[in-house]
Amino acid sequence: MDDREERLAMVFDELMQDSNGGTAQRRLDDAVRQHPDLAGDLRELFATAQIADDIAMLQSSDLNYLTGGGSKSPRMSGSIAAGSAIGATVGEYELREEIGRGGMGVVYRAFQSSLQRTVALKMIPNAAFAAAQDLARLRAEALAAARLSHPNIVPVYEVGEHNGQPWFSMQFIQGTTLSQRLMSGPMKPREAVALLIPIVDAIGAAHRAGVLHRDLKPSNILIAADGTPFVTDFGLAKRVNVEEESMASGGMGSDIANLTQSGAILGTPAWMSPEQAAGQTDSIDVATDVYSLGAVLFAMLTGRPPFQAASPLDTVLMVIEQDPPNIRMLNRAVDSDLEMVVMKCLQKPQDLRYSSAGALAADLRAWLNNEPVSARTSTIVQV
Repeated sequence: MDDREERLAMVFDELMQDSNGGTAQRRLDDAVRQHPDLAGDLRELFATAQIADDIAMLQSSDLNYLTGGGSKSPRMSGSIAAGSAIGATVGEYELREEIGRGGMGVVYRAFQSSLQRTVALKMIPNAAFAAAQDLARLRAEALAAARLSHPNIVPVYEVGEHNGQPWFSMQFIQGTTLSQRLMSGPMKPREAVALLIPIVDAIGAAHRAGVLHRDLKPSNILIAADGTPFVTDFGLAKRVNVEEESMASGGMGSDIANLTQSGAILGTPAWMSPEQAAGQTDSIDVATDVYSLGAVLFAMLTGRPPFQAASPLDTVLMVIEQDPPNIRMLNRAVDSDLEMVVMKCLQKPQDLRYSSAGALAADLRAWLNNEPVSARTSTIVQV
């Protein structure tokens, strides 16, 4: 370790000693003023450390919900306010079973008496003790999803509040998640592409409606019993002003309160884009979702995400600094054209990815029809 690296390590260690308090940003600014030659390294290390802390809190949010399959979380007992809701009534909905629980809410299988139908209902129990940001995100998720209409996006039926607890009801999908499906191994290339195209179309529709998902991953893709895929969980969604489908990051103006702060976690490590991993929230745009779609397709073809490590922090660093493994080394059944499509999605520079979800969908359909793909003539760079 040279003198500069040793000084960087010492300064960063001092900075992080008290970085969890409210003065973390001030301490970072002070350190940068005192050591201007280390400014870039200090800011990047600080953002990465903050992301790792947020990841630890949000890892439980990988919900296996809205589906009738998979493992169930333990049922609770007592009243909703005490953290249990089974048998309770929320509006005209009777809560019958907890089917998912995570850092951003609990999802129940519920019965709507007026229409005599089963729905999924998401809420935050113990809302009186919940962080204001958690309540705001649940409301934002409901608003983002409610304004979308696409056959492959789980529809929101109703949004309401019960004793100060925000909730919303959705279509109940009887089936499984893509995450559960991949536990049995990678999919055949044509099966994977055919399943993903409707999801890419759905994300394209969301973009045209001014909504970025920002947390696309296999556990947020539901597969109904008849094989129809659905995208869900818009808990990290961001509404933006949009002109047609392609949105440049510099021109995005938020039309609701921005629920994220500079350097905050946006996504899940194995599926997040390099700009998310670096905490560059101002750079997040359509290309961010395109990257995550590519990461999902990578997993569908190989049975694993592009980057995985022993810890969330190590995974974040890999997303920022390393190239993904060669897909064809992991699955010989994948041809070079499909590999190029995935690699174009996973480019670290955003301008080298597909310019829109529609462009990605077009290449996937071309590949499925044995036609040339545009990715074949694209610029692919390595770190």
